[in-house]
Amino acid sequence: MITNEIGQQLHDRHTRGEALTDEDRGRLWEWYARLDPEEMERLAANPSPEEIEAQMQQTAAQLVVQARRIEALVTENVKLRREVAALRQRRAAKIAEQPG
Repeated sequence: MITNEIGQQLHDRHTRGEALTDEDRGRLWEWYARLDPEEMERLAANPSPEEIEAQMQQTAAQLVVQARRIEALVTENVKLRREVAALRQRRAAKIAEQPG
């Protein structure tokens, strides 16, 4: 069994058009044959373009829901800040009314 480094070197030489000995060519095909199942397994583990598109659409929908939730929280926060400011003003006015 040849190492990946040697297989890559043979592949590089072959794709550049260099002549390979019969032995090197056999080693290269052996290396290809060993890599093919590994590559197919990696490809099968990856989602298809359709699955990726569906995941993207689902994520986008979730982002819209979260953005609306954040917008509602911001609106509520503004309302509460106004109420707190009004209560502080009333408190300050009551304190100012008290005889000192």
